[in-house]
Amino acid sequence: MSTPSTSTAPKSSSGMNSNAEEVEDTAYSSPGAPSITNDPRFRAGRKLVVNGKADKGAVGFFATLVEESRRKYGDSGIEAAPCYYEYGNAIFRAEVKQRGQLDDDVNDMDEDTKPAAKVKNNDIASPSSSSVVRSAAAEAAERRMAVASEETKKKSEEGNKDGTSNSTPKDEKEESHVSAKSKLKESDDTSLALELMENAWSILDQYVSQDASSCEQQPYMDWASSQLPRTLTGIGDVLSDLDRHADATDAYTRALAHRERAVEDLIKSPSSDTGLRMLAARRHHVEANILVAEELLACPADNDVTTTETGDVLAKASERIEYARGYYDKARDSLQEAVFLMGRVAAAGTELGTEKEDVCYLATMVMGVGTALAEFDDNVDDNPAKKLKTR
Repeated sequence: MSTPSTSTAPKSSSGMNSNAEEVEDTAYSSPGAPSITNDPRFRAGRKLVVNGKADKGAVGFFATLVEESRRKYGDSGIEAAPCYYEYGNAIFRAEVKQRGQLDDDVNDMDEDTKPAAKVKNNDIASPSSSSVVRSAAAEAAERRMAVASEETKKKSEEGNKDGTSNSTPKDEKEESHVSAKSKLKESDDTSLALELMENAWSILDQYVSQDASSCEQQPYMDWASSQLPRTLTGIGDVLSDLDRHADATDAYTRALAHRERAVEDLIKSPSSDTGLRMLAARRHHVEANILVAEELLACPADNDVTTTETGDVLAKASERIEYARGYYDKARDSLQEAVFLMGRVAAAGTELGTEKEDVCYLATMVMGVGTALAEFDDNVDDNPAKKLKTR
């Protein structure tokens, strides 16, 4: 899920940074978090994750902490929730990085035949080489936006009607790497990551729900409430990575409800010291909206957007694009608010930290969705039959 700032990347929920410069971890900087988040191993694991080194020991740290927290606090103890989530988060990030390395292998094989500019662009797009702190969602976004074009490419590369094959040795090498990446995607580790994140969400949700019906406030209420959208975003990232785009849409939509509430609460706040907090809240609001839009665009064109487990229809096939357009419009408007607020906060002399980079990266995500929608409109204009079908 960014660190949201889980965050991507998405996005989203915290980024993968392989540069020497280390990134500050803000996911557990707020007061009120369970004491286990101050454990040196927890801090070390988080430091590895936010700096793109989840495969360098973070998984082991969190695996140990999960077992210890379960023994000490019980399987469903609120103190175990951050360990569950970060264990799944580390597993997922480590696998994403491994697939990125497979991409690098493909680039290395073909570097003599690829144009120099294309190689350069691949380097820039690689999550492991980016210096921008991205959320898990933002990382996943780079894959999501390519789904439609990949499907089109697959169709165009089908064999001739007579059954002859057009493959070349180069194609076979690339297919072997794609196959390896698919196996990684569908591995037991990815399923385990999803299960762990869902365990964390279940604990947090139950904790917050119980507190709402109780006369006595629980000690971790504020922290748990702030972690719900981050956890949902992380779950959405994994579901998107597994090509379960309808389920990812559902997760991101539920995270969006929390993000909207956070903005509304700050608007109503009597405190004048809300500039930087409001900027972060606006950024998260942009992120949640654009992630929903991306997932809707990634869903199969001829099917209703239906969740796997409950069978809920989130959008009819004929309405999918317009739903995506609605979330895009909200993201664009909220981004304008964030940019304006960022200028005002900076003018007041407040240090922006990584907010400027995060907002700028979100701007590229919003532009990407806007471009995808514009291309869809062009295709509809060129195909009157399709235009009738979508209305």
